[in-house]
Amino acid sequence: MARDLNRLGELYRRDGKPAQAYACFEESMLLRLRGLGEDHVDTLYSKGNLAGMLRQQGKLDEAQFLEECIVDARIRLQGADHPDTLAAQASLATTLAQQGLADDALALQQTVLDAYQRHYGADHLLALASKDGHAHILFQLGDWQGARLEWEQVVSARRRLLGSEHPDTLRSKTALARALVRLGDYGGARSLFDTVMRAQLARQGVGHADTLAVRAELDDVLLALGEPPAALELQQNSAGASYLGQLRHGERQLARVAPWRRIGSAPIHLDDAEELPDPR
Repeated sequence: MARDLNRLGELYRRDGKPAQAYACFEESMLLRLRGLGEDHVDTLYSKGNLAGMLRQQGKLDEAQFLEECIVDARIRLQGADHPDTLAAQASLATTLAQQGLADDALALQQTVLDAYQRHYGADHLLALASKDGHAHILFQLGDWQGARLEWEQVVSARRRLLGSEHPDTLRSKTALARALVRLGDYGGARSLFDTVMRAQLARQGVGHADTLAVRAELDDVLLALGEPPAALELQQNSAGASYLGQLRHGERQLARVAPWRRIGSAPIHLDDAEELPDPR
């Protein structure tokens, strides 16, 4: 039952329904607390999912407290360099960054990155995920050039290892595009957003939240460049009619998923380095 609740919560989270996701993760954690105990690895997974939702809802103090408990338990039970411990520390670093605790966040994320690179090598997927998380923290703290340099490395490595249209590669491209926007490189950002949007359209369809979010950010950039929005541009090509018909079908979701923003105000999706769905 607890495992099913975790899976359902993950589906709700990915579908943009945080209240339902939180309820599922909380019930899963309570079931495991009663049945397995506070320090069981399955309980810690459920706690991690709940902490992620608390962070997403802006309840940062509660998220930090829960994540610190998880980190302490994992160090005690699994060791400082266990992948689960490092993942928990990375999540805590994300929360610390959102609270503006720059030095603590960067130091903790650097510890995680060093451990992954030491044990697995710089090009291991876990090390790349950690570098991606480090770049997100730099971005959150306003070091857009530092974030750009790290995301360029991550995009290059993920493209080589996973392919250009792998979801992790696309997330890194999106993050890099946001850094380019902050640095005023709208041309580079446009190219990346356009590539990601077309890949998302092919993979998930026009009404999916990820497609809509990237399309909104692309339109912001096109506006800054004095060019027509993506929907109007695509209307001119042979696939435009079909695309535009789908787009209208998903249009009502756009305000909920990614409201129109001024250039440079795109949200920071630190959960790109999100907790993995609970396999248990």
